[in-house]
Amino acid sequence: MEAKGINNLTEKERYEYLIQNTVDHKEVWLLQDNDSSFAMFEDGMGNSYIPIWPEKNFAQIHAVDDWEGYVAERMSLNEFLEWLDELKEDQILIGAIPDSNMHALSVDPIEFKKQLIKVAKG
Repeated sequence: MEAKGINNLTEKERYEYLIQNTVDHKEVWLLQDNDSSFAMFEDGMGNSYIPIWPEKNFAQIHAVDDWEGYVAERMSLNEFLEWLDELKEDQILIGAIPDSNMHALSVDPIEFKKQLIKVAKG
């Protein structure tokens, strides 16, 4: 799917696409800087998010402005599933497929993990 096309989907459709694509390809994409730090953002209420994308090109087009110099980094599904527990402990939410305005579906890491496992098991 093209990046422009995903922005035309509803939040529910984007979320379902992210879950299915992550399970099918056994990976997610994040943005990472030279110091191996992942891109993050906050909302107006002080919640912290790790943005994730289902495909490399979706992530890479967001490597602008505050994230200029970041590169799309693949994380395997297994590694990501383990990392979700740590994100929950650190009170960091998942920012599912942010758009160009950094509007993303907010997802609790453990709920996201449950959904991924449910879809993976069929």
